[in-house]
Amino acid sequence: MVRSQAADTSTGEARSQSTKARATTKGDKNKEWEVKEILEVKKKWKSLYVRASWVGYREEDPEWYPISDFKTSPYLLKKFYRENPKALGPPAQLPAWEEAFEAGEEDYEHLNSNKPMNPVSKSRYLKQMFE
Repeated sequence: MVRSQAADTSTGEARSQSTKARATTKGDKNKEWEVKEILEVKKKWKSLYVRASWVGYREEDPEWYPISDFKTSPYLLKKFYRENPKALGPPAQLPAWEEAFEAGEEDYEHLNSNKPMNPVSKSRYLKQMFE
């Protein structure tokens, strides 16, 4: 996992932020690709999926990936939801992904849910994000 320093725009404090997210590919499920940006989120069968752009690739990736593949990039997801508060989601486990990242955990496998937050949790989470 690669980590880089960047400012958290909600607090202005420097925080360690992940700029890599694991994208499940048919050939190699353990390979990590560096995420440039989260483009959009959709819901299918009660699970969230993400389209992303990747560092070093010019073309947009047409693939949809389970949102849990981006659990090692909680701040990119948080940035997406800050800029798109009406988007589907955020994932119910996003706060846990943030905590695991901040704690420096290397094993996120127990945090694999792709389920969205319920409306009340989403409202609270977004309110906290904008405070």
